[in-house]
Amino acid sequence: LCSETVVRPRESIHKIRSLRIDNILANRYIGIPVFLLIMLSIFWLTFGVIGNFLSDLLAGGIQILTDIIRNTLEAAGTFSGVIGRQWIHGKSCLYYG
Repeated sequence: LCSETVVRPRESIHKIRSLRIDNILANRYIGIPVFLLIMLSIFWLTFGVIGNFLSDLLAGGIQILTDIIRNTLEAAGTFSGVIGRQWIHGKSCLYYG
């Protein structure tokens, strides 16, 4: 009676695809090499491709901000001489010797 009345749903294409991917990624022999390959790819993207672009973008933003601060201080008359220029460029101007 149960086998005639119970209708079991068929497995969807998405579930079958997920099981196939799991069988590859969680495989006993190739799971760790696949994981290391994925991690190496993420590392390369982060520090190679995307990281250089973001680093250059950040450096450009800091340079623009530095120029704005320097120009504002010079216009106000509070930024003058060698000490101010060294301070804004990150050089140590406190030398006790």
